[in-house]
Amino acid sequence: MKKNMLAGSSYGLPLLFLLFIGLFLFTEAILNVTPPITRDALIHHLAIPKIWLHHQTLHPIPWSNFSYYPMNIQLLYMVCLWIGSDILPKFIHMLFGLGCGFLIFKFIKDRLGKIWGLLGFSMFLSLPVVVWLSTAAYVDLGLTFFTTASMIYLIRFQWDNPEQINNLACSAICMGVALGIKYNALIVFAFFNIAIFYMTYNNTHTVKKSIIYTLIFFLIASVIASPWFIRNAIHTGNPFYPLFNSVFHHISDITEHPLYCTDMAPVFSLSSISIRKILFNESFFETVTIPIRMFFEGNDSEYQYFQGQLNPMLILFVPFILQPATRQSWMKIMAAFIFFYGYVAFFTTMHQVRYLLPILPFLCILSVYGLHGLFHMIQSSKSHLSTTGKYCVLTLLVVLFSLNIKYLCNHFQRIDPFPYISKKESRVDYLRRHLGHYQSFEYINAHLPDNSRILTLFLGQRGYYLDRVYKHEPLFGMNVIQCMVKKSHSEASFKEYIDQMDITHILTRNDILTNYLNDRFAQSDRQHLNRCVQKFFHQVMSFDNYTLWGRVETP
Repeated sequence: MKKNMLAGSSYGLPLLFLLFIGLFLFTEAILNVTPPITRDALIHHLAIPKIWLHHQTLHPIPWSNFSYYPMNIQLLYMVCLWIGSDILPKFIHMLFGLGCGFLIFKFIKDRLGKIWGLLGFSMFLSLPVVVWLSTAAYVDLGLTFFTTASMIYLIRFQWDNPEQINNLACSAICMGVALGIKYNALIVFAFFNIAIFYMTYNNTHTVKKSIIYTLIFFLIASVIASPWFIRNAIHTGNPFYPLFNSVFHHISDITEHPLYCTDMAPVFSLSSISIRKILFNESFFETVTIPIRMFFEGNDSEYQYFQGQLNPMLILFVPFILQPATRQSWMKIMAAFIFFYGYVAFFTTMHQVRYLLPILPFLCILSVYGLHGLFHMIQSSKSHLSTTGKYCVLTLLVVLFSLNIKYLCNHFQRIDPFPYISKKESRVDYLRRHLGHYQSFEYINAHLPDNSRILTLFLGQRGYYLDRVYKHEPLFGMNVIQCMVKKSHSEASFKEYIDQMDITHILTRNDILTNYLNDRFAQSDRQHLNRCVQKFFHQVMSFDNYTLWGRVETP
């Protein structure tokens, strides 16, 4: 057989791939020396560790559902904040992405060779969603690293070194760490337990051995992740709080969020599919094709377009793994996991690209194998057009990778780190440029007493840069406003409600608050609310689109 085209150079292609990978890592490193500005970092990935450091405890925070989530990686971030750096967490997250790329490289290299491994490495590391996450203090790349490692050890256990128990144990350890990072790992955990039993039974035809192996995996992973679940069970009675409350409510008294009215229950019943129908009026065809559309229509800043970008190369070449020369028995478990995880995520999570991250390494592996199969098919043909076909495929690859380079350039331009790096722009000016609420936080940090307690409304729960005690609720302020409107028909009831909030100030984003009041409440309700607000609060500061209200002490 002729030598495969991608294996035709000993040094040229590897060097090209390494330069490509180096370009992305160097650019991400430049972006990561800037202060954190990404949404979830300011809501909880950095904000909760900052609060824990302040209170010197790891206890959940009653008003923040996020503080009940597993937080293995946030513990690393807390160490970074303790030593005075909120930039290091972004580098840690980037390293998880790099580690995941290396796992892909090693897996493919051991089977197809170094160049194919570098292709898979480059494919994953340059994905727009991976670039974006590599420059943010999130946890998704950490989750993906450990779930990928768990799958690779599982494949070793089943195929490379059948029934070698240390590979199963390593898979379970990685799975346990993943369970302690994010609840999404529960989907992976469920699949792996089923897969281990099924695959072991297929190999051994022994139910007893299949059960033993499955229990070994289940127990090791559960024990490693258990501290977070035990903590939640102690504080709420639900080890998976805030998930599955409808189940655990029957066996435990789960405390309501402290900012909810006692006679009002928040409504969380709308599915992500229903929300998309209401917001974007999507047709049935548009809805069912979302898993495909994500690879072509992604946009970082728009929820309608999945708040993230992928690349069509992840799915274009996968069908070619069906080539007999390329097909491998372990591909079945990868394909099954991709469909299982994708299906569950489609119906149980918001349709965001980053929630699919655990399946992307396996799509990269299958895509590389698909490309390998495509080249093999072209080379095997006796047609004089085979060389043309090879160059067409290579040209398509160049075009697809150029989309990732284009995204990298746009992302760099959007953040524009050079004024900050060159000292032409201070940290404060950089944050003012990127965060509309930052100046109101500056005022609070500079002028309010240390014992102030702030309630934020319609600020998207972002509180990391506040240096005073603050709180919010899961619906961004909608429930609090509903309660305030309901209670405002009686001044005594209104005062009782704001007293139980235990706050000294309220910070609001005015445009969203005004729109919400006008859209949801009658004029008479708004008048009652305005009367009570004027009596029990006074305006402390109003800047741009933000207003700070202080409590008026009344008998």
